[in-house]
Amino acid sequence: MSEKRFKVLVTDVLHKNYDLEESILSPIGAELCLQKLKTEQDLIDLGKDADGIMGIYFKISRRAIEQMEKLKVISVWGVGTNHLDIPAATEKGVMVANVPDYCMDEVSNHAAALMLGCARKISQHDRLTQSGEWGYSTYQLNRFAGKTVGIMGLGTIGRAFAKKISGFNVNLIGFDKYVSEEKMKEINVKKVNFETLLKDSDYISIHAPLNDETRHLFDEEAFKKMRNTAYIVNTGRGGIIDEAALLNALNNEEIAGGALDVYEEEPLKKDRGLIGHPKLTLTPHVGFKSIEASIECREKAAIAVRDALMGKRPKYTINV
Repeated sequence: MSEKRFKVLVTDVLHKNYDLEESILSPIGAELCLQKLKTEQDLIDLGKDADGIMGIYFKISRRAIEQMEKLKVISVWGVGTNHLDIPAATEKGVMVANVPDYCMDEVSNHAAALMLGCARKISQHDRLTQSGEWGYSTYQLNRFAGKTVGIMGLGTIGRAFAKKISGFNVNLIGFDKYVSEEKMKEINVKKVNFETLLKDSDYISIHAPLNDETRHLFDEEAFKKMRNTAYIVNTGRGGIIDEAALLNALNNEEIAGGALDVYEEEPLKKDRGLIGHPKLTLTPHVGFKSIEASIECREKAAIAVRDALMGKRPKYTINV
């Protein structure tokens, strides 16, 4: 190990060991500081002399960032960065890096599985059969081929999902302000506006980040514009769907059903009204998970810290 030159604070201690991160950071003299932080003041006290931060859930506010005089980089184990004050980091000259591509295969597979589950009513038939009933004629099923699948968000995961679901002979339309019509055409997706996505889709899959533009984009007005035979799948971010509006749409038969892996508040609480709803399939934010994805994510996050501390720009720096 090289002489200690840098301190890297880990804000979320989630793993049994950090041998992988240490193998990447130790050669440059970076030492991990593993602490179970509880408050913002804990972060400030332990991070005041930190050169780097690694984490995924712990909120890092402007107040904390402004008191970290040595901080050069915040590296996220994952995609989402809505727990960070990115403008404050940018003003302070702190690079923020994430790992946007580590679970591309897993999340796109999970979204496809949930969508096919909606089409075949897998959850409903499972509950029926597990209860001892034999009701193969209870639920009406329609052919999936020939349906229109709308994709909100055509980033790396959205594009991977489009390629996979296209194998089921469906029509693909997509809404993403930041992806050109030409780029969508390359994966046989027709670019449409948001209103057309709502009106023309039999199934909608969400693959967008949560920000001011997307928060509660699927509200009461949006659900009223959808087909009453349509289904919605969300493996993106929970806050994109207004869950109260979703429940109203389901209960008023404005849409047929849905499947969620992400929620406005996590862990999901029973009083939210989603648990046990007969028209919903719910999974506990596991779309990103696999042994291989975890290793890839941790490795890339540590490399981002190493690069920043050595004066390089990390590959997936999201601020200037």
